[in-house]
Amino acid sequence: MHVGVSSEERAVLQECLVDVEMETDLQQASQSDQLQDSVDYSAVFLAVHEVAQQKPYRLLERFAGALEERLRRDFSFHGVVLRVKKLNPPLDGPLDFAGIELRRDCGSRAKGKP
Repeated sequence: MHVGVSSEERAVLQECLVDVEMETDLQQASQSDQLQDSVDYSAVFLAVHEVAQQKPYRLLERFAGALEERLRRDFSFHGVVLRVKKLNPPLDGPLDFAGIELRRDCGSRAKGKP
């Protein structure tokens, strides 16, 4: 993903890790064993990948916000936690990663498909 405060940093592909936790009702899936009753993880991965590639971001927070908007549009859930870690950030000292965590309780606002 191209992310960084400076234009030089955004010009270089940055290695990032993204964790997505979606709170949703899985009662039907636990009984049916059918993908259509659950969360399609490959579709979630594709959404993360597309948002990460759609444009450069100055802040991890903005990327997380754009990802949350996309997930709310495409999936049905009650809450979401997004963790974004930028590995080996260009800082004046050794640091494995810099990261943020975005939490949203969406309640009945989240629309879309499971």
